[in-house]
Formats: sequence, C-alpha cells, structure tokens
Amino acid sequence: MPFTTTTTDLLFFTGLVLCCLGFLLFIYLLTQVVPLVPPSLGLRGFKRQLARQDNENFRNFESTIQYTAGAISKLPLDKSRRKMDNKLAQAGYWLGIFPDEIFALSFLAFMGSFLVLALACIAFSINILFAFIIAFFMGYSPLFNVGTEIAVRQQEVNRGLPNAVETMALCMSAGLDFPGSIRKIVENKVTDSALFDELSAILRDLDLGHTRSRALKAFGDRVPSDSIADFVSAIIQSESKGTPLKDILKVQAEMLRLQRSIKAEEAAARASILMLIPMIMLLVCALIMIVAPLVFKFAGWGES
Repeated sequence: MPFTTTTTDLLFFTGLVLCCLGFLLFIYLLTQVVPLVPPSLGLRGFKRQLARQDNENFRNFESTIQYTAGAISKLPLDKSRRKMDNKLAQAGYWLGIFPDEIFALSFLAFMGSFLVLALACIAFSINILFAFIIAFFMGYSPLFNVGTEIAVRQQEVNRGLPNAVETMALCMSAGLDFPGSIRKIVENKVTDSALFDELSAILRDLDLGHTRSRALKAFGDRVPSDSIADFVSAIIQSESKGTPLKDILKVQAEMLRLQRSIKAEEAAARASILMLIPMIMLLVCALIMIVAPLVFKFAGWGES
C-alpha cells in the first residue's frame, strides 16, 4: 500500500518541527544570557536554602531555572512581576524564588510536557490537541502551587492568631512592651510555622527602624484576611488614640476566637449541605437496585 500524506499531516509535522526548532533556539539563547542570581539574604534567601536542602528536584534543576529566568528577565513584564512578587510574599516566599523564576518554572513545565506528550501522540496516533491541553495545565501547576500555599498560610495564621494575641496581652500585663511580647512568643516558638515566620518578620522590620504601623501594615499585606486586617487596624488605632494596648489585645483575642467559632459553624453547615448530594445519589442507587428486579419481573423481561 503506497504511503500517502495529507495537508493536515504536513501541517502537523511542520508545526512539530517548528516547535522543536524554537525549543532548540531557546536553549541556544539560554547559553547567551546571564543566569539570575539567587537570593541569599532575608526570608527569601532563607527559604531558598531550605528548598535546596529539602527538595532534591529543585536542587537538580536550579541552574536551568536560573538560566531560563535570566532570559525571561529581558521581557517587559513589570506589571506581572509586581503581582507575582506580592503573591510570593503572601505564600511565604515559596522556594525562595523570584517572579521570573516562577515564570521560568511554568515555561519549562509546559515545554517539557508538551514535547513528551506530542511524541506519545504521534506514536499512538492521538490528536496532538490533547498534548497541548495537558501541557497547558502542567505549565499552570507552579502558579497553582503558589495559590495553594497562600491559602494554607492564611489558614495557619488565622488559626494561631487568637492564642498569640492572648499571649501578647498577658506579656504586656506582666510589664513587657509590644515588641517584647512578640519577641517572647518567637523565642518560645509557641505558634505554628506560618505565624512564627510572620511575627519574626514584624520583629525584623521593627529592628530595621520601621514604625510599628508600617510593620503591621506589611503584615496585613502579606496575609490578606479579615481577621488580620481587624487586628492590624485595632493596634494602629490604639497607637494613634493612646488607648492601652493590652486592653485592645484582650478584646481582639476574644473577637478572633468568636470569629473562628463562627467560621467553624459555617463550615459545618456547608459540610452538612454538601453531604446531601452523595446521600441522595446513594439513595437513588439503592432504590434502583430494589425496584429494578421487581420491574423486570412484572414486565416479564427476564422470562425466556
């Protein structure tokens, strides 16, 4: 049987060759660019060191990510970089990477998965559109991990904040000032990792000479939630009006506990409603299993 090619096959192979050539060209350009210098100071540098120690995959591909980020840094993406830098700050500087490096991770995940899946589609005669769709989701996975880390950190901070605020109030009642009460919590590590990092960041800002209002506003920007916003606003207003801060902290601790109990009740109510769907499905299946044999019997469908 003679081998015949169609226009679709020619376009498909032409596109695949162009993608491979583009990828090779990008690899060549990577050799001509200066890699992005990794952070070594601050919380981002500390998280980078932890990522190197704990994540073997990141350690193996770090140089590739830096070269790719060096190429992406030449692109005019200032607005996207600012947005991504804010998200990385809210995520606790996940892996200690820069915005260009998260873009590089997305690009490498997309290109690598697309080339592998495209070859698999050719081998098994599958439409290459499936490879593109799956590669798109693979490229989005680093951004999804950042969003997940933001949600987890907000939940941890909101859960541990009432106990921390109550401890601050007790420390201030014993004679300590506000930074001293935070330092006492950090030294004893009475909170979880996310809130511990945020309180440590507040102390670093205060040690660098930032005002209390600025350090607390930065805390609110890193953890954008209603509980944190109320806490920061109450302390700033107490400082401006001269209200005793220990009394404000006691009230805030009670309010935060009340808000947490209300959110727990709302989550329990939503869970009971969501459980109705699988319960109804199970009930329908049970009814079908009971009623179907009777219907077959009376209809005579099972008789030979």
